[in-house]
Amino acid sequence: MRGMSRVMMSMAASVVLLCVGVALARDTPAELLSAAQAAAKKGDVLEAAAGFGKAAAAAQSHGDLQSEADVADGLAEFLNRFPPLRTRRAAPPTTAGATSDETKDAPDQLAAVLAIMEQLDHGHLGAYVSTQALARFVVESAVRTGEPRGLRAAADALEKQAKIRKSGRGVRTLAVIAATMLEGPEAAPLEESFEVCRKAGWGHLAFVVAVETAARHVVKGEADAARQILDSAVKGVVSSAQNEAALRQRVRFLADARLRDAPEDVRGVLEPLRAGGSVGLAGGAGGAGASGGRSLSAVGNAWPKLTKSKPFVTVKRSGDTAIVRQSFQKKFSEEVELDFGEHVQNSGGVALWFCGRDVSLCMVDESGRNGMPGGSSSKSSWRAWYLLADGETWGVSKSGAVTIK
Repeated sequence: MRGMSRVMMSMAASVVLLCVGVALARDTPAELLSAAQAAAKKGDVLEAAAGFGKAAAAAQSHGDLQSEADVADGLAEFLNRFPPLRTRRAAPPTTAGATSDETKDAPDQLAAVLAIMEQLDHGHLGAYVSTQALARFVVESAVRTGEPRGLRAAADALEKQAKIRKSGRGVRTLAVIAATMLEGPEAAPLEESFEVCRKAGWGHLAFVVAVETAARHVVKGEADAARQILDSAVKGVVSSAQNEAALRQRVRFLADARLRDAPEDVRGVLEPLRAGGSVGLAGGAGGAGASGGRSLSAVGNAWPKLTKSKPFVTVKRSGDTAIVRQSFQKKFSEEVELDFGEHVQNSGGVALWFCGRDVSLCMVDESGRNGMPGGSSSKSSWRAWYLLADGETWGVSKSGAVTIK
C-alpha cells in the first residue's frame, strides 16, 4: 500500500507540474497580448486593459524587449480608441449594436489606464510601457477635470517609483505633485513644484501645475495670485524656441477645460496661447528598409553580445542639449537639441523620441530591414516617457530596464 501510495503521489505530482507548465506556457507575453486584444475586440474594456497590463508586466519580468514593444503598440491602439477626457467622463466609441444608454456609463480612458497601471510592477522602469508615464496621465487628467479620480493610485505608484535607485528627479517631482494634490486645496502651495518644473525646463509639466494652482486660487477668490502664476507659465510656453504652436495646443486644451468658469481677467492671461492657431507635425522621411536577404543593423550585429544589465544606448542632458551614445558603436556620439518640438533621433538601428526634456525609446530594429521613423514623426502619448533634469543620464538595457542617474 505504501508503494502504491508513493506511485500515486508521484503521478499526482507529475499531473500538477504538467498543469503548471501549461499555465505558464499560456502566460507568455504573446499569449497575454492576444487575449487582451480579443477582449478589446469584444468591447470588454476593463478586461482588455488588465490584459494589456499583464502582458506588459510579463514582458518586463522576462526581460523581453521586443515583446514589450509589441504590447506597447497594442496598448496604444487600444487607448487611442477613446475620446480625450475633458471635464466629464468619455466612453469609448459605441460598438456595433450597442445603444447610447448601454455605452454612456461604460469605462472611459482613465478607467482603462488605471486598470493597466494596476497590473504593472511599480518597482520597475519600463522601456516601452511605463508606470510613470501612465501615472503622469492620471495626474494631468485630475488637473484637466478638477476631479481626483485615480489620483490616489497614481500617487502611490509614483511614490514607489521615486524610491527606485536611479529613477531620476522627474519622478520624485511628480510624486510630490500628486501627493500635494491629494491633500486638497488647503495643502502646501504648488508654487514650489511649479518653480522646480520651470527651472528644470519641463515646460508642459510646469503648465499643468500652474493650471492646478490657478484653479485653487480662483476657488479661494485669489484672482491676482491665479493671474500671476498663469502669466509666468504662459511666458514660458510662448518663449519656447521651436514648434511652440504644438505645445500651445496641448496646454490650451488643458487650461480651457479646467478654467472655463474662471473670471474673465484670469482667462485673459491665456490669450497669447491662441496666437498662431493649431499645428500639425509632418512626419519626416523614414529610413529606408533594406532589401531581402541577411541584413543586420549595427545594434542587430551587436545584440547577441550585449549584456542584459548594461545600457546599450544613453542620453545625457546638458542644459538645452543632450548627447546620445551607444555602447555597440564606441565612437558614436550625437548632439540633440532639446526644445518643445517632437522629433526622432536614430542611428545604428536604434530610434529615440524626444519631446522637450522628455526622452523615450522609439524602436530597436535588429534586422536592419524595417523603415525607421522620420525625424519629426509624431510621438505616442502612451510610450514610456521620462523627464530628464540637467546633468542626468537616461539609459536602457537589453532586458528593457531603464535607469536615470
